Amino acid sequence: MTLCSNPLRNLSWTTTGHVTPCNNMTKFPKSVSVTQMKQTQEYQDLLKDNSTGVNSRFCQRCWDKESVGLVSKRQSDNTLDQIYSKLDPNYIKIDAAIGDVCNAACRICGPDSSTMWQKIIPTWESHRTETTVWTEAMDTANHVLQLDFGGGEPWANSIPEQTALLQKIISLDRQHLVKIRYNTNGSLWPTRLISLLEQFRQVEITLSLDDIESRFEYNRWPLKWSVVQDNIQKFVELQLTHNIKITINFTISVFTWQRVEAFTDWAHKQGLGHVNFNILTHPWVYSIKSLPVDIKNNLPPTIFDNIVSSTAHDNWKEEFTQLTQQLDQQRDQSFEKTFPELNII
Repeated sequence: MTLCSNPLRNLSWTTTGHVTPCNNMTKFPKSVSVTQMKQTQEYQDLLKDNSTGVNSRFCQRCWDKESVGLVSKRQSDNTLDQIYSKLDPNYIKIDAAIGDVCNAACRICGPDSSTMWQKIIPTWESHRTETTVWTEAMDTANHVLQLDFGGGEPWANSIPEQTALLQKIISLDRQHLVKIRYNTNGSLWPTRLISLLEQFRQVEITLSLDDIESRFEYNRWPLKWSVVQDNIQKFVELQLTHNIKITINFTISVFTWQRVEAFTDWAHKQGLGHVNFNILTHPWVYSIKSLPVDIKNNLPPTIFDNIVSSTAHDNWKEEFTQLTQQLDQQRDQSFEKTFPELNII
């Protein structure tokens, strides 16, 4: 039995247009096409590990989540595989960060994934290649059972291409088989896509929030919480009458790991769905794995304790303080005022 269905069933594209077997992998080489990716030695190693039950070195994010009792992408996608393989033995999933256009420069993000970041880093050089996602998606539309779109901000990227793909699936009369997932920052409303999305088996809209109110605005600068809050209400109303499900991605970082319980309580009170926790590994300075042990020991325990400080950096505090103060000054923000519970840092 294979450890994970994704190396055989999933195709993933990064914001730079490169292809990997899964968007949750780390240190896997980025190829410019599906054909090139499948010819790499790393892909062959991945297949071998997967078929022999060896935990691949590329899949540490899943192993980390499973180690603290959270459901990993590997586990959830294996569950889907049991269903999808019965619907179509040759099915594929497409998981694509469809572009780098974004209206936010989130603390935990960077210029490869955000045009807003690119504008404020004058020395940045693009690593982007022409994406093959739309060609591959159109060519395999008769076997696609799930489309996962992220960004950048997916509702600011490639709307004509998204529309054409959805219309092709409808023309093949497969819309009743296909699930579509969007990972969005919640600041935009996809008016042009709603009428198409309503025709599909299920649409899951995942909101990347990383807390609420001033904490959200700190992490997701320069987005405004009031705008996102209004859209959240519209999403909640939409799921009452349509085939649309709302979930949340909450990234576990230095800024958020002490807020898990409070945020989950808030989400449930809003009528929002499942909260998924993603454990940040990069940039390392924002990862809870990098925190010095003395900081961990002086803050309340959480479910992530066996991960916190697991790869502690001796110079973490110096690096974090320098970067945080620099961005605080540029953005007229204050780490100390926004996160008083983290004053030990």
